[in-house]
Amino acid sequence: TPFLEGGSAACLLDASPRLFLFASSAHGHGFLAKPPSKNGGNQSTPLIDSIYYSVASFGIVDKAFFDGDHSVTPWTQPGGFDYKMAKELVPDHPQTLHPCGCNGGGVAHCVGVDGLATGFGETTLGAAPGVPPVLTPPQWPAGSVQEVGWNAYANHAGGYLYTLCRKEAYDACRDEHMPQGGSAASDIQTSAYLACVWGCFEATTLEWVPDSQKVQFRDDICTYARTDPLTKVGKDDHVWRSTPIPDKGQVSSGNEGRCTWDSVVGFSSVVAKERFTASFGASDVCDYGPHQRSTKKLARDGSGADSGEPARWRVPPGLEVGRLHGGSDVDRLR
Repeated sequence: TPFLEGGSAACLLDASPRLFLFASSAHGHGFLAKPPSKNGGNQSTPLIDSIYYSVASFGIVDKAFFDGDHSVTPWTQPGGFDYKMAKELVPDHPQTLHPCGCNGGGVAHCVGVDGLATGFGETTLGAAPGVPPVLTPPQWPAGSVQEVGWNAYANHAGGYLYTLCRKEAYDACRDEHMPQGGSAASDIQTSAYLACVWGCFEATTLEWVPDSQKVQFRDDICTYARTDPLTKVGKDDHVWRSTPIPDKGQVSSGNEGRCTWDSVVGFSSVVAKERFTASFGASDVCDYGPHQRSTKKLARDGSGADSGEPARWRVPPGLEVGRLHGGSDVDRLR
């Protein structure tokens, strides 16, 4: 899950050589989209609210914050909000924060635990109806540079990074700490398992390729804005990238970040600039654009009326680039 800090997180589909990608993000209603995520989300996930949220809710931790203060968000300490805090966050309502997401509150319903989307190419739709597709993972040579990214429905700013874990190590955490499966695991076993899988991902964080951040309009790979990424150092000195589009009123209210256009360094076309302006306002508008938070597009007829169709600028789409190191055979990308 880039890890969307404080938002949802879902392992990306396994990529060859045997890879699990995790995107972690702070403050987002979103999921990994490229490669397709384990929860079946991609850059073309249906734009109907109920379907999107049913898929995106896979793995969400409700209202993450520090020290009992809702204003002290996970983005104040990127990577610092962990599975132990999630369990204790809401009194009498323990939550499970897992690097690859869960369908329910308990670890038995997490990816790869008790038979849920365990194999390469297998997915889950979370709460959405239908049959989860079985996908063909991409092949990524060790040492290569790849495009990866995430898809967000509602923008609450924050940031993200990408981490890796070998599938053999991921599965070994389950087999070692929960030999009877997640349903039969004790609290001690569950905690040991979560420490193991999180440690596996956090041990391998991808490097950023310079000048690689973009935001793309929906799934149109030819319509995008190039942006200059802000970065923030988080847990274990890992470098996170900020979401390039600020939340509504974020900067104007005196919080950290940059006005929308201050991050833009160019557009792919005149059409891209027109669509961006229609969504976020002209260059003199800081963070109160028409669709600053919802990132909904204008009506198809160009009238300026909101179509109610939550088509999105991918924030960023599959255009963040992580560098894979040569050597070992990596397995799972978060």
